[in-house]
Amino acid sequence: MKLGIDNILANRYVLKKFIGAGGYSQVWLAYDSKAGNLHVAIKIFAPESGLDEKGLDLFSKEYALVFNLKHPGLLRPSHFDDFEGSPYLVMPYCCNGSVFNKIGEMNEKDLAVFLQQAASALAYLHEQDPPIIHHDIKPDNFLIDDKGNYLLADFGISSRIRPRSPKAWVTAARAAEQHHTWLRNVSQQNLQKGHLPGHMIFFL
Repeated sequence: MKLGIDNILANRYVLKKFIGAGGYSQVWLAYDSKAGNLHVAIKIFAPESGLDEKGLDLFSKEYALVFNLKHPGLLRPSHFDDFEGSPYLVMPYCCNGSVFNKIGEMNEKDLAVFLQQAASALAYLHEQDPPIIHHDIKPDNFLIDDKGNYLLADFGISSRIRPRSPKAWVTAARAAEQHHTWLRNVSQQNLQKGHLPGHMIFFL
């Protein structure tokens, strides 16, 4: 599947602007032609090759877990489907970008709100049974909505740590502690002056 400006995805979503790409996905700003041209963000997985039937089934089951999550600090997908073998997620579009864009500009109030909301979202994920561990905690994955709230995004690289062995629970607990450590190290001085503790950004 070839993606480009003004291409129409699933006979509904008009792609208008390329936002970014990950290992095997692309994110686009799109207009939902069936909802009054509402602005949405669409994350399209494996756009070039697509997935086979087994891959699509596993993908849908994984995201069924995400749809059941309810927390004000999570950027939850509003719709999931596949088109020409490529799964895609429809999410609210955050025109204010991410926390990464605010490094060096955050005042004390901004920082306090960010730390409280980020910690609350992570705690909620870690309290699930079994825990849900986000594997890419970094400023780029905290988006800012039109009210200034910070929303944890990109669950495509999250996973549930299933309790198959004691080692799995140790992994979950260790990852949760690393996330909390990262938040503690994002100090007022770091975000206000533009110095991010890079050694504390985890790619778990």
